[in-house]
Amino acid sequence: MTTPDFASPPDRVLVVGPRELDVLRLLWEHGPATVRQLHTWLIAEPPIAYSTLQTICLHLTTKGVLRRRSATELPGHPYIFEPTIGPAMFRHVMVGRTRRLIAPYPTDEIAAAPPHTEREGRGEDVHEMLAALRERVAAAEHAAMLWESTAHRAERRIEALERRAQAAERRAETAERGLKTLKEQLNRPPRPTPTPRPPREIIIEHRDPAGICRVCAAPAPPPYKSRTDGLRVCVAESCRQEARRRDNLAKQHRYNARQCVRKAQSLDHVDKQ
Repeated sequence: MTTPDFASPPDRVLVVGPRELDVLRLLWEHGPATVRQLHTWLIAEPPIAYSTLQTICLHLTTKGVLRRRSATELPGHPYIFEPTIGPAMFRHVMVGRTRRLIAPYPTDEIAAAPPHTEREGRGEDVHEMLAALRERVAAAEHAAMLWESTAHRAERRIEALERRAQAAERRAETAERGLKTLKEQLNRPPRPTPTPRPPREIIIEHRDPAGICRVCAAPAPPPYKSRTDGLRVCVAESCRQEARRRDNLAKQHRYNARQCVRKAQSLDHVDKQ
C-alpha cells in the first residue's frame, strides 16, 4: 500500500536520518501502523527500543513527514502513524535538493571568477555540505544510541523494582499467615492444667496362709500355679488391676537393681585394668 504523493512536501523532509528513513520505508510498504507494529517489523542492529522508535515517530510528525491519529477501534486507543509524502515525491525532493547544492553561482560571481576556480569552489561547497551532513548523521545516531541505552537501563530498573515488589508481596503474605496463626492461638482456650497425681501410699501385701486377698484382705481363691510367692487376689476388678500394677512395679525395681549391679561390675573391671 502506497501513500499518494503530495504536490508541496514539507521543507523539513530534507533532514531525515537513516533510522527515520527506515520508518518511512516500512510505512510506505505496509501502510499506516502503530509504534508496536513498527517495532515488530523493524530489523536493526543493534535493536531499537520501543521508546526510541516512538521518539523517532514523534520527530517525523513534528517535521511534517508523518501524521498521527488515535485508533479508537483498538484496545488502549494507540496512535496510528501514516506518511504525508510518498516515495516518488521524497526522491523528487532529494534530487531537487542535490541540484540546489551543485547549482551555479549568480552570474556576476561566475563572471568574476575563473572557470576552474568556480568548479573548485562548487566542489569544496559540496564536500563541506556532505561532511556537515555526515556529522549530523553521526551525531543523530550517537544521540539515538544514548537514548536506547537510557531506555534499556530504565527497563532493567523497572524489572528489578517488579522483582522487589513481588518479593515484598510474598513476605507480606507470609507475615499475614503468621499473624492469623497467632490470633488463632490467642483466641484458643487455655489448656487445662493437669491435676497432680496424689502420692501412692505404702504398698502393703497381705500374706496370710488362710487365703486372703493381697490388696483388700478379703477371702480370695487360690493363686495360679506360676506364682511361687503365695499371694492371692480376690475377684474384684479393682484389686486385680492393683495387683498387676504392683507386679509391674516389682519387675521394674528388680530390673533397675540388676542394671546397677552390672554398671558397678563394669566400673570395677575398668579400675582393675
